[in-house]
Amino acid sequence: MAKARAKDFVVNITKLTKAITQKGFGLIMIYDTEHEKQYAVYSDITAVGEAYPVDSKAYKLASRIFGQSPRPQNVAIVGNTNLQETAGTKGEFTLSITTPFSVGDVLEINGNKYTFAADNASADKYEFSGEDASSQAKSLQALVEKLENEFIVTSNLENIVFTQNTAGVGSIPMIFTSSTLVSAVCTGHAQIKMTKQQALPTGFIAFLNQVRDSHSEPFFLVCTDNTDATIKKLSNWIDTQDMMYFVTSQNLSAPKLVKSEQTVIMYHDDANAYVAEGLASYLATAKVGGVTSKFKTINGVLEANLTTTQLQELHKNNGFTYIEKMGVLQTTDGKTTSGEYIDVVMGAFWIRFKMEEEFAYLSVNTPKIGFDNRGIGLMVGVCNAVLKKAAFEQDIILIDSDEKAQYNITYVTRENTSKNDIANRYYTGIKWTAKLAGAIHKAVINGTLEY
Repeated sequence: MAKARAKDFVVNITKLTKAITQKGFGLIMIYDTEHEKQYAVYSDITAVGEAYPVDSKAYKLASRIFGQSPRPQNVAIVGNTNLQETAGTKGEFTLSITTPFSVGDVLEINGNKYTFAADNASADKYEFSGEDASSQAKSLQALVEKLENEFIVTSNLENIVFTQNTAGVGSIPMIFTSSTLVSAVCTGHAQIKMTKQQALPTGFIAFLNQVRDSHSEPFFLVCTDNTDATIKKLSNWIDTQDMMYFVTSQNLSAPKLVKSEQTVIMYHDDANAYVAEGLASYLATAKVGGVTSKFKTINGVLEANLTTTQLQELHKNNGFTYIEKMGVLQTTDGKTTSGEYIDVVMGAFWIRFKMEEEFAYLSVNTPKIGFDNRGIGLMVGVCNAVLKKAAFEQDIILIDSDEKAQYNITYVTRENTSKNDIANRYYTGIKWTAKLAGAIHKAVINGTLEY
């Protein structure tokens, strides 16, 4: 069953300047399409060799990742060979009212209590009414629908039907009956049973969704399959996740396949180079957002063979490769396929993750965040602290010549917040802007020699 991961504090970042048009960052997940393997974390290449053949792509990928210095402490690998997508089947559960409810009777469904009231039933108090089982079911359905997020709720005669929103997600609802009246026994009765068997989706992406639901730790995704079709699928999927996808392709045109801020495609003519995956290994141990991905040497990788014209076309399409310059092997650029720089994307992730973590920490370690200017001030303080770290510790935000971090925070006071938002305990008044530190990738230096 899927685990709920709803966020109470969501940080949205918009980058206004574009050059062209405690979640961690240290774990890489290898998606192996050659073997059926459960998700597992390995601490070194020896452990990988005990689980995978040394001539397998998964082993070679892990070898490239562990071959960097410094290297990630661990690598996660999961295997799936069932690549044919199936939609799955949405389970259906039917609740039947076998005996009509009376005044004071309570029907509890998944922890939510609904009370029968013959007259003047109040939806705000989750009260239902009706003269018979059929009308009671219809009245109940409207109330239940508001609270059940995992199901589509409908009514049918004296039945309430719960249909899964997502195939295979959501177990049979739990029901109990009681009475609000002293020393009274509930006269109404209901039963629930499965009326349509559920089945999880299967296939290439469905498998990833199920793995991700149980294992949210990895930030980087790499795969043993680097065909164009797979690159498209994984790039589309990665855009729905808080992750980045790195892949080495033998197709110079591969970067043209997708435009994704979270996909990095490098070219190398050697199928065993895994240079992009090696770059992910470097980034997994580096200062998040504080290092550029250009000029980096990847241990164990030889120079790619391509012409100057091909290199220019590759860069034009927001891909890059690995060549020797000034006697040093190095990556030729550091962009995602959207054209955004990798360090900018990772820096934005770092700020968002850190803010959400700090807001969560504030909420659980404070009796309550008051909906007053003091409470708003606490939230502004979280933003200020994280942005200051992003500048002075992570090198994400620009610091001017006066050693002042270049960001600005604005907020709306309680007095200027709508009464409806106050009643709903929903605050959207904080906004911030920041200037990116950036990095120098090219330069022209002018000099003059004098006698």
